[in-house]
Amino acid sequence: MAPRKLPRAFADRLENTSLTEDEKEEIRQRAFEQVEKERKARAEEAFMQQALDDARRADEPTLQMEDVFIDLPGHAVRILIDGIEYLHGFIYNVNAHQAATMRDIMQRCWNHENEVGGANREWYRRPRNTTLNRSHQSLSSRQILGG
Repeated sequence: MAPRKLPRAFADRLENTSLTEDEKEEIRQRAFEQVEKERKARAEEAFMQQALDDARRADEPTLQMEDVFIDLPGHAVRILIDGIEYLHGFIYNVNAHQAATMRDIMQRCWNHENEVGGANREWYRRPRNTTLNRSHQSLSSRQILGG
């Protein structure tokens, strides 16, 4: 609700009160101090809530935070959980339930990639440490690597 303006006649009477400039300045200073106290109380409340959350996490293992590296195959760009995007290639600090869900989603993505024979399969294979010599001169790379 928008604040209502005082009627003009009432506002005029407030202007003509018997307050001196020093008294007005003192009232402004008290108002400023009151706002500072309110701001400090809000900050203390927010810090107390954060401290309570940390204490609860330390007490209950399922609420403890852990880092998860998002590693997805080429067909997936992100994981979307509860409207929050978790992008490929980043590390996120999440609770144990979310971490387990993310690992499950990543594993299912890679299983899908393996089923369809995706383009990224060759990229993640271990190196073969193939050495080349003169006998390989007339062979194609497919013949050398056995593909």
